[in-house]
Formats: sequence, structure tokens, C-alpha cells
Amino acid sequence: LKIATCVSWIATILVYFIPIAFIVFLAVFNKPMDGDALFAIYQTNPNEAKEYIETFIPSIYWLVAIGISFVIGFLLWKQEQKERMMIERSLLLMIIFILAGLVITQLKDVRIPSLIYNSFSKYEANLNRFLEFQQKRKDATIQLNASKKERGELYVVVVGESLNKFNMGLYGYFRDTTPRLMREEKQNNLLVFTNTYSNSTNTMQSLSFALTEANQYNKKEYFQSPSFVEIFNAAGFDTYWLSRQGSLFSNPNVVSAVANTSKHPIDLVNDIHLNPDDFYSFEDARVLKSLKKTLKNRDKNKNTLIVVHIYGNHVHYQDRYPQKFEKFKKTLPYIIGTKAWYLDDYTAYDNSVYFNDYIVSNLLDMVRKEGGVSTFLYFSDHSEDVVKHHGHTAQIGGFVYEMTQIPFIAWLSPGYKKRYPQTYETFSSNRDTLFSNDMIYDTLIGLAHIKTEHYSPVYDLSSKKYHLSPNNALTLHGRKHYTAPDNYIYWKNINAKIVQQKKWFNKVILKDTDSVGKLNEAWQLGFRSFKINLFYMKDKHTFQTGTDKYDTGGNLLDTLHYFRTSEINTLVLNLANIDEANSNLIFQRLQAIDNKLNLKQKSVLIIKKQALADLFKKAGWKIARTDANLMNPVFDLADSKLKTDLSKKPRLADDNVKHILVDLTLEYDW
Repeated sequence: LKIATCVSWIATILVYFIPIAFIVFLAVFNKPMDGDALFAIYQTNPNEAKEYIETFIPSIYWLVAIGISFVIGFLLWKQEQKERMMIERSLLLMIIFILAGLVITQLKDVRIPSLIYNSFSKYEANLNRFLEFQQKRKDATIQLNASKKERGELYVVVVGESLNKFNMGLYGYFRDTTPRLMREEKQNNLLVFTNTYSNSTNTMQSLSFALTEANQYNKKEYFQSPSFVEIFNAAGFDTYWLSRQGSLFSNPNVVSAVANTSKHPIDLVNDIHLNPDDFYSFEDARVLKSLKKTLKNRDKNKNTLIVVHIYGNHVHYQDRYPQKFEKFKKTLPYIIGTKAWYLDDYTAYDNSVYFNDYIVSNLLDMVRKEGGVSTFLYFSDHSEDVVKHHGHTAQIGGFVYEMTQIPFIAWLSPGYKKRYPQTYETFSSNRDTLFSNDMIYDTLIGLAHIKTEHYSPVYDLSSKKYHLSPNNALTLHGRKHYTAPDNYIYWKNINAKIVQQKKWFNKVILKDTDSVGKLNEAWQLGFRSFKINLFYMKDKHTFQTGTDKYDTGGNLLDTLHYFRTSEINTLVLNLANIDEANSNLIFQRLQAIDNKLNLKQKSVLIIKKQALADLFKKAGWKIARTDANLMNPVFDLADSKLKTDLSKKPRLADDNVKHILVDLTLEYDW
């Protein structure tokens, strides 16, 4: 009885496991499982899959699944206790053969098994073709010609993971998440590329293009294309690959296949020689010791390429940094409207960015100490949507442009600048140029001045021939136009640059920046004038940002605390609920805030009633009745049409216009 029940229970769970997984997927991500989602699953490793599931699958689904399995077990046990039903063996065999025959002959028409089988077959075929072409190039069956006359040069490429540049202080973020890299930039040591994005939203798809000659524009297949590691090998380089991303030897995928073409693949995931009590054994800290050893042992008379693949900022964010790097402990005040979703995750992500800054800056420092002709490049494979908790896998959770917002930074030694001055000048001049990371391959070959037919200067950011038209900029492997009207991230940056070029920054005031998040986005764009709605909370004697007590973005002082108030030009404060009963209390509170932050000279108060305004006027506050007293009609900074319409608005260029009210529209309010 026990054996029969257990066998039946296990068989039933196995039969229903996959359909239940498909149902959970649909419930969580609001889209059916398809081939793209399965591709993303095949390309991951068990540990990464575990962390992703724990982060994005709510625990309620696990509880329901466990509950269902217990119910099934109980029902089967009760069934086994009943009187046995007698059946002729010949009839039982006939039923088994008929059912088995139906399943076998109709399997291709059963959606779930066929979807899994067909998608896996395609994935495996592409990977095998990639390995086959690699082997042919290695055996010289396919000739791979590359050459370089200079010697003794060093090229280090660091590939990051899941890093959103808008969470980096280096890119204007209000939290000081990248103090070391910012110091490098202030000393003119870094080239920070501002208009970069990823070609896809998961690691394997993104790097299958970034590491190989294939990209979204030349229509080549990655599995037929050489990687830059193979090109550097052919040009006589010593090549190293230091990996913190999945096992290089037991987890076959595109990245491990490329890594294993290097002359010295070094797996830092399964390195049994590392001491777990040593800081340099923690996560990405392992690469510091490994790079130091590699640089020490390399032949400096030869050219050297070193690729360092780190784990970066992948979920679980709280596992990506040691405790002593937990710089940010305070949860942000309501960054998504009134809903405090995932704020602990958001703070943990910022801490992971802070630790990543330590890792990358230390890697850079090691390369700098080598001297000579050397370069250091750092880019992320893709970004992460942390605010709305979409993660980064568009194939699974649905696409948002936050998933593509990657950093790209470079350091070139004085020796490099002296040897290749024109290359440096061109590369440096392209810092604000549109660039997708599938062109890293050509850019790296161009920087190294390798001669090969497997290179195109139009995809090389260091070449004068480089060109990527906004109309042709693509992502998701060509399935999405990066400059589409719905990419508000791209358009608000374009329109902000126009405002800056036309010197309207002293006129423009950002409307209703009532949260830390919205102020941060405005700050990153370069704006320093804001309108904030204030709701006075009498019981707490504080101002909450927002128009009523049910929709507030946080305490005013807490909100402004994250920004350098000395840099603010104009602050329009709309006193949403001022009346005869609370005007004196509001006056006292504003005076106290002014004593602390010195805001009076740069602030304008919106008070609709003249009688209430007199008290504030006498104390030196500037007053306006409504928005209309200050500004022109609103325009939307994130509107894709605004780039052309903006220059047609004569009132913006009119010197008599003192202020312009601008709406900072987002895909979602945070």
C-alpha cells in the first residue's frame, strides 16, 4: 500500500510539474511561456536560476504548489485503501499500448512537449554549430587571418552583469554609489560614454553579439562568426579569460565556449584553492587576486588580452556584496508613488553597485600600475529594472527600456595616447554618441590596431568611420527600435540636451517633482529648478511632498536631503492645503526649513489667497498665485515629437519669458 501510493504520487507530480510551471509563469509574468523564454532558461546555470526564481516568483505560488502536492498524495492514499478493481491483464495491456501509441504518434501536436523539444533542439543545434565553427578555425580548416606589428601592449576588458547606469553616481545618480570611479573621472582619467545601451536583455544573447563579429546591423549569425578572443589569438596575443560567471568547463554555453578559446581560461567559480574566510574569496573579490597574479606572470614582451567576467549586480542583490560594503541602510522614502514596493531590494542593489565600484576601480588601478601601452574597458552585458522589479529578462518578464541602460567606461594609458593619438581623440570625441554593445567586438579590434578582414570600422567607436543613425539603432536583436517614440529614456535625454544647447536651463522648471525618484531623474538630466507640491501634516508639523495626505512622496527634508540644495536655482513650492487655520504653523515650519537649508532666496511659494500671502511676503518670501503667474503652458520633455517641435516654439527663445514649466513624463511614476 505505501509503495503503490508513493509511486503513484511521484508519477502524478512528474506528469503535472511542467504544466503547473507554465501556469505559474503566466500568472507571474502575465505572458505565456514561449521559445524565447525557454532559450533564456537553457542558457542559465542552476545557481542563477535558483536566485532568479527566489527573487521573482512570489512565495504564495510555492505554498500553493506544495499544498496541491499534499492533496494529490492524500487522495491517492485514500484511493489505494479502497477495494481493488479487477481488470483482465489482456485488457490492461491493450489500453497501455493504445495510450502509448497515441502519445508517441501525436507527440509533435502536443504543445508543451513539442515547444520544449523544438526550442531545446534549436538551442543545442546553434551551440553545436558555434563549437563546430570554432574547431574549424582552430584546426585551420577555416582560415582566420589577423596580424599586429606592435608588441608589449596590454588590453583588459571587464564584462559586468545587470548594471543600470542610472544607479551609478558616475552617471548623475543622487546616491554616492561610485565614489572611486567618480574620482577617476574628476582627474580626467576616465572616458565615460553616456549614450550606450545593450543589444539584448539577458547575458547569453547579449554577449553572443558583443563577443563575436555578429551584430544587429551586419546580419551575420553568431555561430558562424569568430570571437574577438580568436582574433587576438590569431594576431599573436597571449589571451586570458578570468570567469566568475558559471563554470567554464561544466556548463556549456556561448560565453564558456568563447572563454575556452583563450589560451588561459581560469575558472573562479569552482576554484578549490580559495579560502572562504578570506575577503578575496568573496564573490567578485576573487578576480582581484586572480588579475594581480595574471599580470605578474604575463610575458611583457608579448601582447596580452585579459577578459574578466564578473557576477556584478545579478540577483540576489544582497548576496553580491560583503557586509562591510553595506553603505546604504536606510530605505528610500516611497520611490514609487505611495507604494513602497521592493524598496529593500532597491537599497541592496545600490549597495551592490557600491561594491562593484570597488571591484572595477581596483582592477583599473592594477592595469594602470602596469604602465606602457595599456587599455581598460568596462561594460555591462545588460541592465536591470530595479524600480518596478522587472529584472532583466525581457523574454521572461516583458520588455522595458530600463533593461538596456548599461554603462561603458574606458581608460587608456599615457603610453597608448602617445602611440595612437588619433585613435584616442576619435574614441574620446564619441563619448556622447549612440552605441549598442554588440559593437564592442569591432571597437576592441580597432583600439588594438589589429589587421583582419573580420573587422568593420563603421562599428568601431574609435574609428572616424563609425556611424549609428538614431533611425537604425536597434535592441532585442533587431526586434525593437531603440529610438521608438515609447522610449521615454532616450527622448528626455535628447530634449534635455536641446534645452541645454539653447541655454534655456535657467528658464525651465520641472513640474511636480514630488518624489526622490523624480527629482533624481531631473537631476541626472542637468535640471536644477523644480516645482514641488507640499501638503502640510498638522499632527507631525511637517511637509509631505504631494497634493494630499493619501498621495505623498515623503517628507520634504528627507527628499531634499539626497540632493545638493546649494546647486538648486529655483524651487517652486505649491502649498496645496494652506488655509486660515494652519497658515501660521506653515509659516513657522517654512522659516525653520529656511534656517536649515537657506531656501528663501531661491524659492517661490504658490499661495492662492492674497490675505494668506502677506505674512510670507513680509518675511521676504516670493509669492505667486498659480502656475500661470510664473510659466508658459506645459510641454512634455519625454515626447518623441518634441525634438522637432521644440525649436518651432518662439516663446521659448523669447527673452521676455522668465520661466517655462516642463513635465518629466515617465513610463511609470516613481
